Order: sequence, then C-alpha cells, then structure tokens
Amino acid sequence: MKKLQAMSLIALVAAALVGWSMRPAGEKRLEDINLYVFVPSKAAPEVTVIDTRSDRVVTVLKLGQTPDQVLVSEAAHRLVASNVSNKSISIVNPDTGETEKVITLAIRPERMVLSPDGWLVAARDLATGSVSVMSLQRQSQLTQVDGFKEPYGLTFSNDSLYVADRGTGKVSTISLVQGKVIGQIAVAEAARAAAKGDRPGGSYGISELTHTPNGRLGFCALRGGRELAVIDLINEKKIKTLAVGWDPSRPWGTADGRLMMVANNGDRTISVIDTGALEVVATLPGAADVSAINTGWFESVAFVISRSENKAVVLDLMKLKKVGEIPLLSEPGPGVVTPDGKKLYVALRGSNRVAVIDTRERKVTSMISGVGHEPSDATMARSNNYCH
Repeated sequence: MKKLQAMSLIALVAAALVGWSMRPAGEKRLEDINLYVFVPSKAAPEVTVIDTRSDRVVTVLKLGQTPDQVLVSEAAHRLVASNVSNKSISIVNPDTGETEKVITLAIRPERMVLSPDGWLVAARDLATGSVSVMSLQRQSQLTQVDGFKEPYGLTFSNDSLYVADRGTGKVSTISLVQGKVIGQIAVAEAARAAAKGDRPGGSYGISELTHTPNGRLGFCALRGGRELAVIDLINEKKIKTLAVGWDPSRPWGTADGRLMMVANNGDRTISVIDTGALEVVATLPGAADVSAINTGWFESVAFVISRSENKAVVLDLMKLKKVGEIPLLSEPGPGVVTPDGKKLYVALRGSNRVAVIDTRERKVTSMISGVGHEPSDATMARSNNYCH
C-alpha cells in the first residue's frame, strides 16, 4: 500500500465529512447541479448537459480527452472523468468547462464509484489487482491498495469501501480511515469447482455488491450460477443464500430499500427479493443483456433496460407483474432517474439521442437530439436510484 505524504488519510476523510467548498466566490455556475443530466460521448472528448426542466441541451463541455466514464459530485460541484488508456482521472468544473486537474495513476481506472458524501472516488484495475482512492477536496490520490486478484465491484458504505473480488470469491472491506483491508467476507467459497470449468483461471464470477440504503445488508450474485448471497455488512458475514434464475447479474435496489432486483441473463427473468423477509417474492419476465434496472414514481415501477433488445421492460412493483415494454431506437445505456422519481433518461448509442421516459405514464415523452456522437451512460449528481 502506498503511504500518504502530505497529510494523513484520517484528516482527509474527516475534512470530507465536514464538507469543503471548491467554488470561488462570484463564479458563474449551473444554478443547481441536481437539475442537469450529464451525457458523455464514447467517440469525442465532450459531455452534453441537459436541463431536466425543459429537456433541452444547455451546453456541451469540452474535455481534454474522450471520457470512459463520468461521475458528478454535488458536494464538490465537479465532474470526474476517467481515461483508461492514459491511466488518468480528470476533475472538471461544469460551469467553466475547465479541466482543473488531471490525476495520473499507476493503475487503469476501468471502473469508478463515488462515495455517498461526494468527496471520495474509488477506481479499480482488474489486471493489476489494485484499487485507488482519490480525494476531490485535495484533487489527488489518497491511497492505492494492492493484492486483490480480480477487484471487480466497488461499493462505498459509511466509512468503508467494499471490494467484490472475483478471483477469491470474497468481499473485502477497506477502511477509509486506515487505508487498508480490515476484513473479508467469504461469498462463493463453495462454487470454485463449478465456476472453474466455465471461467478462465477459475474466477468465481461474483457480481458487484449492492447494499441497502441503510448500509446494513449487501447483495452479491454468482455469475454463471443460480445463487445470490446476502451479506451482513455490519458483522461482516454471509447470512443467507437465495436461489434465483440462471446467470444473475448485479443486483439493483429500490430507493426505499424495500426490494432488491436481479436480472437473470441466462433465462431472461427478474428475481424480486423482499429485503425484510430476505425471500424471493416474484420471478418476472425480463430481457437479455440488461444494463440497468431503474425505478421511479414512488418506487412503484421498474424499467429493465436491455442493450441487445433495444427496449425497456416495465414492471409494476406493487402488483409484481410485467405491464409492458418500451421500444427504444438503438442500444441503450444504463438509465438515470431524476431525484423526484418522475423522469428516466436513457442515452441511445447509434441514434445519437437521449430518450426521456415519464415514469408515471410509463412511456417515452421526448427524444433529445444534439447530444453528441455515441452518447452513453447518462448520469446525475443526485438520482432517485441510490446505486446508480
């Protein structure tokens, strides 16, 4: 593990919890960053900004390099853009479009996640088995934790960062205060023989970990199997294994914590789990190659986004049944729902549009053009979907 040089990790995390402004006085800015959807391009160094009140493009931010992923921090009022090939992460001012800092890493930031308070960013590299944690306050890397085999999934919760390691079948806990692994939870220790025949190197194939909003329970699926592990994150132990459909992908939860949903790509179904009873309460029709399950309208409806089928399957979460499908023009990326749960935005690669879905009416109400070439992964600073 690499040591901090200028100030301790403890002090930096404490400062992040207190909060700190990066905005100079008098700076012209987006009046409320939570009102905007940010849509990065997969083919150009730019991010399109859409006003959710008018569903119109208000500006296009020009970056120094084409972003592989973009996150938006409400607390820091900044965009974080990764570039895998250059091993770097850029911090961008959304008001001026200026790239304020490029953080050069020793790893390839293949996947990033933002902490709940918006001040820390974590990134992982499967090849090196490393995870980096960066501070938006300091605009620098805080620490790099090595020694993982396949650190596939990253999840912040409270003062910890959880790492789902496909190479060991375990979820490791990194203390953000100590900057090191302080515990491990065995998730798929019994599955190695079965997984070894299907996956190169005997990878366990565990999915990303999704936790309930209160941070007490975590859910992690076994890819290539039919199981979902339920983890007690407080006591750091697996407490139950649930039978789901074939080849489950990452779990997606409702913002109220009532339900957890898993897309079973092998049989095109959705397993719906009651997080109170810890039981599968329904198995509903789904789709193939699901990129996201977004929920809205007071958590009464879910939209299952299918990349390969260019559609969203609509599920009624009160009646627990499929109620329709919404055709989309081209390959959809993961959607993002406004904080009030009323609108779902889905970037459509190929047609260069962003679809706007009314979550109450359960239909597309507009198609936004002028969003750049190959738009993908629409995101917001704050969303109705806590694990977006």
